[in-house]
Amino acid sequence: MDFPKHEQRGETTSPFLEERGISPILFTFGGLFLILVLYQVVGGAITFIIIGNPVTANVNGLRLMTMITQLTFMLLPALLLTKVLTNRMGTFYGWRIPSLFEVAITLLALFALMQLGQIYITLQSLIPLPEPLKGLMDQFQRMVEQAYRMIVAVESPLELLWVVLIVAFTPAIVEEVTFRGFAYGGLLQRFNPRTTVILTGIVFALFHGNPFALVPLSALGIFFGFLRLRSMSIILPMTAHFANNVAAILAYYFGFSESLAGSVVPEDIEPGLLLQTGLLWLSVLIMALYVYVRITDSLHHSPDDLGGKNEMNG
Repeated sequence: MDFPKHEQRGETTSPFLEERGISPILFTFGGLFLILVLYQVVGGAITFIIIGNPVTANVNGLRLMTMITQLTFMLLPALLLTKVLTNRMGTFYGWRIPSLFEVAITLLALFALMQLGQIYITLQSLIPLPEPLKGLMDQFQRMVEQAYRMIVAVESPLELLWVVLIVAFTPAIVEEVTFRGFAYGGLLQRFNPRTTVILTGIVFALFHGNPFALVPLSALGIFFGFLRLRSMSIILPMTAHFANNVAAILAYYFGFSESLAGSVVPEDIEPGLLLQTGLLWLSVLIMALYVYVRITDSLHHSPDDLGGKNEMNG
């Protein structure tokens, strides 16, 4: 997949960093580490103090604290760090509204990527491992899914809307501002778009703390970065992120998938047929990405669009 070659790195570093000789890359990675500590350590400690053990806590209290800590210890620091990093926050984020056709093609690509992710996880589970390691992996995976199910399990449509707000809408905004806003814009100061997209995707996956889903999460993060690059806006990756989260919630709510991945791939499918299914979804993904590149070519031939040549380099 080709990346735009006409764009240049953004000269948007703020005087604050330039005067002190601070590297934007060092500042960006340091900022991400600070956000990680604030959210996981400080936010986790405050949540524990207020509601107690998450396993036995009131689920609505846990949901509310999850949203509050995301807004307080991820979104707010990311915005403040971005303000220090650049004097052109509008260029950093980009607010172009995508067309309905762009959104439709994006959702098709996202759905194909979700199926590929589930296929990868299924194939990964077939790899023979030493019994102690396999037991440890299974236990960790059960803990992750148990915690997630506790948050997304609902008993009414009204509660479902509340869960969508907490688990789908809020993370889509917060995480995209953090990774496709602050981190993407910061790394783009020194790296080309391809490297920036890949790095932010990997950091996005590592931030989730699930080593067994590292590859699918990295692919998802890279996909969001690709959307940020091609659409020249953070709106489309936010939309795709929200759709991905909603799909997982609805799949669990309607009993379509116990894996919380929104997959339509049967779990007991034969490995050979699984690979064939994977090739089919890969073809759909490549086709959708190709179409999206073609329909966004005009954006990358106009240097004045959302920073144009001043924003990126390929």
